[in-house]
Amino acid sequence: MFRRTTLPIAALAVLSIWAGTARAEGPVTVAVLTPENYDELAPRGKEVDAIYGDVVIRNDHVIAVVAQPKGTRHANMTVRDVGGQLIDLTTPDSQSDQLSAYFVGRRRYPFRKWHLLDADNGRVEVGEKTRVSGRTAKLVVEAEAVEGRPSVGVLYRLRSDDKALTISVDFENEGEKAVTVLLEDDTRIDSRNERIRFERNGLHDLFWAHDRHWGQAYVFEHNRGTIKSTTTRGVVLEFSGKDLTGSPFGPKVVLPKGAFDGYALYVYPGRDLLEAKARAYEYDDEFDLQPVTIRVLDGAGRALPEALVTVEHEGKPYGAATTDARGRIDTKLPQGDCELSVTTLGVRVGTYEVSVGEGENDLTVETAFTPGVVAGKVVDGDGRPVPAKIEFQAKGDAADPDFGPHSATRYVGNLVYTVDGTFERTVPPGDYRVVVSHGPEYDAHFGEISVEPGGTVDVRATLERVVDTAGWVSADYHSHSSPSGDNTSDQRGRIYNLVCEHVEFAPCTEHNRISTYDGHIAALGVVDRIRTVSGMELTGRPLPLNHQNVFPLVHRPRTQDGGAPVTDVDVERQVERLVLWDDRSEKLIQQNHPDVGWLFYDRNGDGEPDEGHARIRPHVDVMEIHPIDAVIGLDPVDRRDGKPFGNNRMVNWLQMLNQGSRIRGVVNTDAHYNFHGSGGLRNWIRSSTDDPAKIDLVEMRENSEAGRIVMSNGPFLELTAKPVGSEKLAEIGDRINAPTGEVEVRVRVQCPNWLDVDHVYLLVNGRISEQFDFRPGDSTDVFGNGGEALRFDETRTVKLPEDAHLIAVAVGEKQTVGKVMGPAWGKQRPAAVTNPIFVDVDGDGFRPNGDTLGSPLPVKFGTRG
Repeated sequence: MFRRTTLPIAALAVLSIWAGTARAEGPVTVAVLTPENYDELAPRGKEVDAIYGDVVIRNDHVIAVVAQPKGTRHANMTVRDVGGQLIDLTTPDSQSDQLSAYFVGRRRYPFRKWHLLDADNGRVEVGEKTRVSGRTAKLVVEAEAVEGRPSVGVLYRLRSDDKALTISVDFENEGEKAVTVLLEDDTRIDSRNERIRFERNGLHDLFWAHDRHWGQAYVFEHNRGTIKSTTTRGVVLEFSGKDLTGSPFGPKVVLPKGAFDGYALYVYPGRDLLEAKARAYEYDDEFDLQPVTIRVLDGAGRALPEALVTVEHEGKPYGAATTDARGRIDTKLPQGDCELSVTTLGVRVGTYEVSVGEGENDLTVETAFTPGVVAGKVVDGDGRPVPAKIEFQAKGDAADPDFGPHSATRYVGNLVYTVDGTFERTVPPGDYRVVVSHGPEYDAHFGEISVEPGGTVDVRATLERVVDTAGWVSADYHSHSSPSGDNTSDQRGRIYNLVCEHVEFAPCTEHNRISTYDGHIAALGVVDRIRTVSGMELTGRPLPLNHQNVFPLVHRPRTQDGGAPVTDVDVERQVERLVLWDDRSEKLIQQNHPDVGWLFYDRNGDGEPDEGHARIRPHVDVMEIHPIDAVIGLDPVDRRDGKPFGNNRMVNWLQMLNQGSRIRGVVNTDAHYNFHGSGGLRNWIRSSTDDPAKIDLVEMRENSEAGRIVMSNGPFLELTAKPVGSEKLAEIGDRINAPTGEVEVRVRVQCPNWLDVDHVYLLVNGRISEQFDFRPGDSTDVFGNGGEALRFDETRTVKLPEDAHLIAVAVGEKQTVGKVMGPAWGKQRPAAVTNPIFVDVDGDGFRPNGDTLGSPLPVKFGTRG
């Protein structure tokens, strides 16, 4: 492909579009990314996927990355097979890549070769250290022909003055029979929980996508006709038009033997849609673009930053941009009448008529909207600044303020995160309930404020640390952000979320990629607040079975998957691969959200009990058993909104313990977005230090393996046991001998002011013990006997007729945690469950009793009649 001295039809058309005198521009650079040049040349942005070995092409206006043409090159878990494709695109002066990938040929062609073209279109091989600069960069990737499919060449071209990356696609039929080619591509620009808008489906001269929050837009132009767009998870683009002879072509083309054809596409990046369109229309005589400054003022005549301005030109939608800190947008617009619609903070401010004339245009929009400011300081009981989550709940029929999408960093929905205890936030005028919190070890602050137009309200909140968790640290072993590929959340926003929810230990567990939080923690100055370690979630298929989190792992930055192992369709082989990874290093392996029946008791999923995936049993250390409030009632079926959802993992875990399993229980958020994402579930892990910066990673692994874990969505629960006549005190995760069969059991429950419990009981071999089962109002009402935070503290002697595992449970059956934890996690009822203490009553070692708790051992959900 592109071997001819004269380029193919598509490329020839490209050469003609930039007629005119070249301007004085910096050179264009094309380089293979290496450890030495990555920081200098690679783009920045939430969705950047460039690694060492990819090629970057950049000038003063465009930065593009093309993935190395390998069958193993994947951008992330869901954006796969990107070899030879465009994976990053942004502008140098406002770098914010939001492109996952642009797939030439709609993923039909495996590109496995590449080379450069010199000024005479001579072939230049791409080497490990290739780096050249000049007036034009031309990178060619190739897919070889096979029977029924043409050979394909793709030319990525950027000249020093280009404001678009040109993608020229050339098909050649090298076979004996005619082949049919579909002129279509597809792209992944993920929009779930984002402020991304796309051009509507249909036929267009230009197709565009605009991320209004993260500040990145793309305009796509076909060189010879129109683009038909169809939006699914990605966007499919079909190309049709007229060839150089004026004959119609596409989107389906039949190539006779020896024939070639193709098309070209110009992709314009911009910080917003107005800028991207201005680049696209710069050399189009139909659009007489003029320089424009839009100034948006509030009702008091002050600059209104963060205002989205949507432009209609001559009655048709045109584009949008967001005002900067000065309330300005500097752009270019076509001459004519325009309508500007202004929105900010979730409020539709108004619509304004303006006219764009020849020359400089200074357009001032005077709105009647005047926001106020809320400035706050949050301290702990000793007056020291403390991280916090601040929620603004509008009173009455007013809508909550909208600070940003659920993927955002610090201002997310109606939330503000602060890691240093201070904040200042512009909000619409109105009356609000303000909830300030820092996880369940702290009381929350509940207040009401009135924000006047143009006014400032000071919020001072003191969050007392009322729950004593000395000797335990709060952990979440399962979190995600954009590198995982199944969400678009900012990874730094994950750290804001974790720290403000007072999670003290959080391994980095992105899907199918080893990554790290270290840089974000250092940048935010919270090394004293949270400890982390590199790990991953190895996410295979099927979904309920073949997902395992593992840490620690060696992180190899800017390499494929960060140096991670790959998945396997066989669950047992996948787990064994994790065991062997990093030279059989010690690591914690966590089974994520399984269908317990299918995984352990029904290998082929036919509803008939069998040995299950038995080879994983000795390797899995802990297993997720949430939802935690499914412990209420111990129904073998997990029911949500009254409907069967799956096997109840909590009950299944208790059944497994009775069969001799030593897999410990954990609960985690599996957070994917930053709006109340982290904090809804947590584990307290036994720790020799209460200082997050000094958390011992080996101790975290060992104590997790030993089951020194309390699972909770809020209440802090403690359990100890002491054989009668002995001074040896057993804690959660321990094994003890009780020759008399009598054990003194102590259970303590602490809660902050925003949740409570009303039922505390002991599970003995998975069944509620009549000897330790308490509710408020019982004849022996022992609730609230230790002060406001200490809701329960009781010691009772429990007689055990056989070996038993003891698990304490505390739940709030008549309330939820919704005051603080948002609309999703807030539906939970307060619950905490310990891992077991194992009691041997006859001195011959602990023997499980085999009780299945009134239900047969589970099989794959939905298969049992």
